[in-house]
Amino acid sequence: MAKATDAHRTYELTYLVPVGYTDSEVMQIKKEIEETAKKRSGSVVKVEDWGKKPLAYKIKKAGKNHDEAVYVYTELSFDPAQAQRFERDMYLNTKLLRHLFVIADDTVGVVTEKEVS
Repeated sequence: MAKATDAHRTYELTYLVPVGYTDSEVMQIKKEIEETAKKRSGSVVKVEDWGKKPLAYKIKKAGKNHDEAVYVYTELSFDPAQAQRFERDMYLNTKLLRHLFVIADDTVGVVTEKEVS
């Protein structure tokens, strides 16, 4: 995990985009989210495209039932005061099926000497 600088904290955002969008439209949605982060004085640390996957259950949005989605994982760095505003922007983004925005756990992936032995 990347360390946040000064007063910034690292957050994880995972969001689902309906499969009805083309690859170029999905790229545009990713750019919009990055621009939204910059608007809130944040920065994108890492983006991983997890691809199209089936959903555990159907999600009904805008009168359509969705059983698949494109998963995108992003690490962001924000001032905690701006993070709440960014999450509100994600709720208002009508192009996303769902999103999960959480504080990144900096201890994930750290192996201690006891675990190796």
